[in-house]
Amino acid sequence: MDVFKRFLLLVSCFVICHIEKGLAQPARCVKGVNTVSGLKSIDIDDLKTRLGAKTIRYCIEIGGGVDQMSEAQYLLAFNQMVDQFESELLPGLVANGIKAILCLGSPPGGFVDRSSRLPQHRIFSAPWAQNTLKSIWEMLAVRFKDHPNIVAFQLVSEPAVGSFIPVGLQGWYDLQAELVNIVRSRVANKPIIVTSEYSQATRLSRIKLPADSGQIWYAVHFYNPYKFLKQGIESRPYKIAYPSSSANLNMVLKSISRITAFARKKRAQIVITEFSTTRFAPKNSGLNYLQDVLALFKKNKFGWIYHAWRESDYWSLELPAREDKPNASFTKRATTIKKYLRGSGC
Repeated sequence: MDVFKRFLLLVSCFVICHIEKGLAQPARCVKGVNTVSGLKSIDIDDLKTRLGAKTIRYCIEIGGGVDQMSEAQYLLAFNQMVDQFESELLPGLVANGIKAILCLGSPPGGFVDRSSRLPQHRIFSAPWAQNTLKSIWEMLAVRFKDHPNIVAFQLVSEPAVGSFIPVGLQGWYDLQAELVNIVRSRVANKPIIVTSEYSQATRLSRIKLPADSGQIWYAVHFYNPYKFLKQGIESRPYKIAYPSSSANLNMVLKSISRITAFARKKRAQIVITEFSTTRFAPKNSGLNYLQDVLALFKKNKFGWIYHAWRESDYWSLELPAREDKPNASFTKRATTIKKYLRGSGC
């Protein structure tokens, strides 16, 4: 009987292994904060000492009129930014024991349209931009494949496809699948982060993966309820409280349920690559929201990256909200992020 049970166990393992072959493999639960290309060495030092962060998502963002840049101008700015990251910031990450997800925030050509309901990146309107995107990912993969502090690659932070793609250009999902092949052919053992159009949870099921894509993480941006989080930025502050009829846990749960349904169906590793809270809300509202979403991320074993560290006053963990004492050395929101960064699990 014991021999028969052992035989069944071996058969079960064989079947499960073959079912799982080619699917995204479980990843460690990554937790960290977003940073952008203006980061300084002192910001990295403070990130370690003040928050205890062990991971950042470093997005290559090109300012200075990227939307009007030619191919040559873009490549010049891009290469300068990558050189600066490698020579000035990466040594600081190594010294502080901080890992980095390398992310492309500004694809070649920037935006061709920012004002419409569906903004569009130039990679979906100009062949040169799409071809350049492929070549720079080949370069990044080769350049950083063996660096121990680069732990994952995110192909485009928030692909903006617009409403029309000319004949002859790839749509996002075919383009992303080709980029996965390009990176995976050069980097065998690090996760590649894929996402949907505009990094929306409702479009996750459209993602295509090539065969033998290796370890894949699925990225989502989570800004729900939108009006609550954008007050003080796109509307007058101090109006919508959390919880309230306009922003509450049920709304958050409804949004997260779309992500959990996809994760269960695909057995996918989810990373919330952008989420935040607001400083501009009635007392304790931003803190209440932050505590709720972090608890739900942990419960669902989602990785998460807080937006953002010293990128904008809007999202600052260091500038006070209404619940913080004016001269406090640390805000309650920062204390909460620090607690979850240092805690076990997600």
